This record gives sequence, C-alpha cells and structure tokens, in this order.
Amino acid sequence: MTRFAAATPLLGLAGCLFIEPGWVPAGNQPPEVVRPDPADGLQDIPLLMDRDTRITVIGSDPEGEPLEFVWIVPVDVVFDWSTGSQADLWFSVLEIDADPLLDGQRIEVLISDGDLVESVSWLVEVP
Repeated sequence: MTRFAAATPLLGLAGCLFIEPGWVPAGNQPPEVVRPDPADGLQDIPLLMDRDTRITVIGSDPEGEPLEFVWIVPVDVVFDWSTGSQADLWFSVLEIDADPLLDGQRIEVLISDGDLVESVSWLVEVP
C-alpha cells in the first residue's frame, strides 16, 4: 500500500501536457484552373467543331506540385494531346479532328496534383 500512496502524488502533478499549436499547416488544395477562365464556368463549355480543333487548358497548384492531365473523349475518334510546364503553370493541349460522332458528346479533362482532381468539360456541337 505504501508504494501506491507514494505514486499517487506524482500522478496528480503530471496533469495534461497538451499545448495548442500556434500554427497549423494548410491542407492540400486542389489544382487551380487558369484557362479557360473559371469565372465563365468549367463544365459543359459550348464547343462548335466545324473544323479540326485545338483545346488548351492551363492550371497551377497552390502547393507547387506538378500537374497531370487526362483527357476523356467518349467516342472513338482521332485525337492527341501534349502536356508541359512553364514557370509555375502547367498546360495541356488536345488536338482533335472534327467528326460527326462527337456531336452532343462531352469532352473532359481531369487535372490532378496526385491527390486532388479538378475537371473541365466541353459540350460538343458538330454542324
């Protein structure tokens, strides 16, 4: 019993050692789309394809991470894309042939920093 009695005052002195942090790191933020202009909306942007078309998307990451672009074209048509960077901006260019199969379809690009994803889509009209 004496052993426990001697330990009890020490436990009372321990208390809570938690100290609230003065700075909390910001969490990962999603990539930011620079072009097309986000103020105009990033979903179902009208795209009239009366000829072969080039679509450019420019983005940046608030934490400075490299960006990856994945283009989604829902029908089997000829297209190609390239991706690159300049300073803190990343860009991707889709080159796609005008094709009646694209009429009424949605072309989408996913922009990822490795964790979070932003997207832009175009609603295609082929005359």
